[in-house]
Amino acid sequence: MRDIFKIVHAIKQGDDEAAMDLAGDLLNLYNRLIYALINGIFSKDESK
Repeated sequence: MRDIFKIVHAIKQGDDEAAMDLAGDLLNLYNRLIYALINGIFSKDESK
């Protein structure tokens, strides 16, 4: 949640490049989290 506030603050300051960098970092974090969750679910199914 704090990352979203950092992005909004960067946009308000007019620093679009920093906002895009922060948004990209946040997107990568969520992608890794979802990937790890999906792999965890399917790896449990295969062991049955």
